[in-house]
Amino acid sequence: MLKKLNRNIAPLVEMIDNIMFQYPEQQSYHDIETYVFNIGTNAYSLIQFIFPAGKIHSTKKLVADLTADMLLSGTSNKTSYEIAELLDFYGASIESHCNEDETTVRVYCLSRHLELVLDLVKEILFDAVFPEEEATIILSKWKQKQQINFQKTEYVATRLFKNILFGNVHSYGNLVEQEDFDKVSTVDVKEFYQQHYVHAKYKVVTAGCAPDKMNALLQKFTSDNASLRQSQIAPFVAALPNSTKIHSVEMPNVVQSSIVIGREMFNMHHQDYMDFYVLNSLLGGYFGSRLMSNLREDKGYTYGVHSTIYTRLYTGVFEISTEVNKENTQAAIDEIKIELLRLRMELVEEEELQIVKNYIIGHTLRGIDGPIKTSKLFKTLLVHDLNFNFSKEFENSVRKVSAQRLNELANQYLKEEDLYQVVVG
Repeated sequence: MLKKLNRNIAPLVEMIDNIMFQYPEQQSYHDIETYVFNIGTNAYSLIQFIFPAGKIHSTKKLVADLTADMLLSGTSNKTSYEIAELLDFYGASIESHCNEDETTVRVYCLSRHLELVLDLVKEILFDAVFPEEEATIILSKWKQKQQINFQKTEYVATRLFKNILFGNVHSYGNLVEQEDFDKVSTVDVKEFYQQHYVHAKYKVVTAGCAPDKMNALLQKFTSDNASLRQSQIAPFVAALPNSTKIHSVEMPNVVQSSIVIGREMFNMHHQDYMDFYVLNSLLGGYFGSRLMSNLREDKGYTYGVHSTIYTRLYTGVFEISTEVNKENTQAAIDEIKIELLRLRMELVEEEELQIVKNYIIGHTLRGIDGPIKTSKLFKTLLVHDLNFNFSKEFENSVRKVSAQRLNELANQYLKEEDLYQVVVG
């Protein structure tokens, strides 16, 4: 007879004892670093190509973005339509993501068609032609989209926040304006493509296919690389933050205000990153955080409020963001400041800290649930010049961090006078 559950009693919560991180097999084929995960054989595979083709590699705005977006626009032998038809036939898809530091091209493919798909991918990545008419259409769409985005408080606030943190000449703060869409051409794109794709040293991270087969295919894929060299990064300048800490933009025809509060921080190499990650999670990094409990659950000011620490190659940013009704703008800001003050003045209760630790460890475990997710996590670490040793160190740091340590970090990094504030609405 089945035992009847008493649903008035919550199940026991137990800390995960130990996370086992699977390391990839590393090889170098024709001067190209490859990382192959051996975590079982799947019906489909993921191959990630990491190119040194981020926005910091270009001295002209939009060139890196447009190059990444046009990779599927055609080759010397195939039109964009023919490429799409072949990808559909093989059950494959390709997506490219360009950010400040790099461009990642992800290929999802049925493992049984991997060899044929990689032949096509090689043609796409290294024999793209970038048709002028296609570039004109894309730039026109982007320009129209930005015009629409300028009517959104969240977009305007995020742009302004980046700009006041880094300044106009910094790679991370130099924003795209409407006139920039008319200045970029396919000549710029083709030159960037040759330097940062065709003749650049890229990296490959794969998962899903049997390692022996994958390594053989990667060796073939890289066999005719010629004159590869390290891509040059555009001259990098120090951040020139705005001297004014509080900024406001009026948008009379909107009903909500967007609030962004934060500061420049550090990247994943910094000695305080791991412990500060716990502090950020406690403050606003998950649904049960203090900011969410206060502004959403208690006050009803917003549907969501979040704090984030995101990192780039050279620096990082700590950011609190939310959208509230205009009449609640100042009240929401006051509550955010109260939560920051609490972290500086009071030690976190052990029970609350343990809940946050459980959440972070569980979130980390979900991030390596299967070969595809594991390879994506490793790719992120690889871009930041880290490996899975970092993941194990991060796990250990989360388990060990104390309430006293979090209080010290709050007093070091979350002082009100050090934070920038942007309100748009």
